[in-house]
Amino acid sequence: MKLLFAGDFAPDAASGKLTPKTARKCLAALSPVLKRADFRILNLESVLIPDGVGEKIPKSGPNLRGVPEDISFLLEGGFDVAALANNHFGDFGDEGVRATLSLLKKHQILTVGGGENIEEAYRAVRLAADGLRVSLLSVCENEFGIAGKEKPGAAGFDLARLAGRIGEEKKVSDAVIVFFHGGNEQNPLPAPATVDRYRILTELGADAVIAGHTHCIQGYEIYKCKPIVYSMGNFYFPHRKGTMRKPWYYGYMCELEITKDGIVPTLHPYRFSEKGEEIRLFSGEERETLLRYIDTLSAPIGDRELLTKYFEGWCTTSGVAYADGVRYDHDYERGDLSFDDLCRLAPTKNLFGCESHAYLLRTLLSLEMENRFEEAVPYREKLAALEEIPI
Repeated sequence: MKLLFAGDFAPDAASGKLTPKTARKCLAALSPVLKRADFRILNLESVLIPDGVGEKIPKSGPNLRGVPEDISFLLEGGFDVAALANNHFGDFGDEGVRATLSLLKKHQILTVGGGENIEEAYRAVRLAADGLRVSLLSVCENEFGIAGKEKPGAAGFDLARLAGRIGEEKKVSDAVIVFFHGGNEQNPLPAPATVDRYRILTELGADAVIAGHTHCIQGYEIYKCKPIVYSMGNFYFPHRKGTMRKPWYYGYMCELEITKDGIVPTLHPYRFSEKGEEIRLFSGEERETLLRYIDTLSAPIGDRELLTKYFEGWCTTSGVAYADGVRYDHDYERGDLSFDDLCRLAPTKNLFGCESHAYLLRTLLSLEMENRFEEAVPYREKLAALEEIPI
């Protein structure tokens, strides 16, 4: 069986322009890779709702939305499964979640990682082909729009719950794959805690972990014969703010060939245009150059001491920027907070609630408490060099 995973899809600046014709043209170069997979899965990083449906929730970061017509992109790409566990699925409240679920169901696109409640959000999608059965689970770090016992939303990471689901799916499938949405945005290397988390999931029975969220490419590893992809980067995300940093436009799809003997990954690197007119699949020498670059990003993952130094260097810039967002006012305790009040509180909530943000702050504070901040600074320059994509 061949499964093809794609990273973050958010129509954003291209929303409303993705007719079947424009979507087909955009995806044309990817068509051979898409067609040879038995199943295609992408992370739907946006609700798809008509005007007037749902209201923005208070949060830090943008509230992303597309329109129902943007579903053309998924249909033209032949995507079978939309992974919904991410920090934007709940951006327009319960109504936005339900409208998007209904739209996907109408077009017979399976969903994983989101639902009417936490139990539904944690339900696996079971795929079968060529005598093999695979269970797919999707979870995200605990930012905003997380499902609850009686609340629609995304499957927020809960190790005990996820471990239980992996164990249950191992009884009925040949392989269990976790699609994880998390990590530190813009960092070309995963944090040591992220590496630990994904490896633990394989120890618990996951046969592969495929991840995204960072808006840039990260590397991968084969850990005890199981592939872990740390971030595929954006798949299609033409940003409303215009031109973004160069890594924003690069990514790779991960093709998993699954047999009774194991799983073999193949990476397909690409670049999408700033306005979203096309996704260009790299081939020949350009493809080899990108694969060598991904190998360069992968190398530090296996060296814990080096990876820690790089992450500490990252903390001296991004950690400081995030720490500036910590605010608390006793007025928040009054219990009748307005939308604007909640938006002011949201960054602090996110810094402590999101696993990657909290780890970033803890590491920064440890550097400062141990008087090692200046010692970590040289690694931020080395890390910046790793962000330089060679094409």
